[in-house]
Amino acid sequence: MINVRAIRATDEAAYLDILRRTTDDDRYYRFFRAVDHFDHADVARFVEPVPSIIGIIAIDDTHGLGVAHAFISDGAAEIALVVAADAQRRGIGRRLVGGILDQLAARGIATVTAVSLWENLGFAALARSFGMTATHAPGDGSVVHWRLVLTTRTSIDLEAHDPITPKPSVSSPPQRPLRRASRLEPTRSYVFSWRLLRSTISSMRP
Repeated sequence: MINVRAIRATDEAAYLDILRRTTDDDRYYRFFRAVDHFDHADVARFVEPVPSIIGIIAIDDTHGLGVAHAFISDGAAEIALVVAADAQRRGIGRRLVGGILDQLAARGIATVTAVSLWENLGFAALARSFGMTATHAPGDGSVVHWRLVLTTRTSIDLEAHDPITPKPSVSSPPQRPLRRASRLEPTRSYVFSWRLLRSTISSMRP
């Protein structure tokens, strides 16, 4: 049974386990740099209740599968998610994003943003399936900025233990040749958060 619910302080170990079960490519997509170490300090602040942060987690009977966060500021929110390598292609990213959007809509947040690498076609397909539109950062064609204006959505109960229903894959339009394609596989469904990068790098060991 796979459940999606609000993240709790007691989920710290599960969140850390999710991060440790990502690949080098996954972490490159997530943090825009090589990351090979996570510890208590890296995850503790993202499982504690904070009014400006919404967090949800997907778990099964044995371990965590993925986590999504929304960072709220000035009436808008930036979303970020990570799915463990062994839990990808199971509809978990879609359920996490849907849950975050429902929670933001319930709070009256109208604008949702995200930032991803151009090569991250998995997230591009996921974002487009939710109606997000893309623009490129001025002077940096490797970064894509995503934006969504929320309309009324059907809320889900994050405390309910509902199984995730697998969703059909969404194909993205043809893209220009991938940069660094020899190392980066365009199959991951992760989104990068500028706020998360700044705070994570500052506390991460070399």
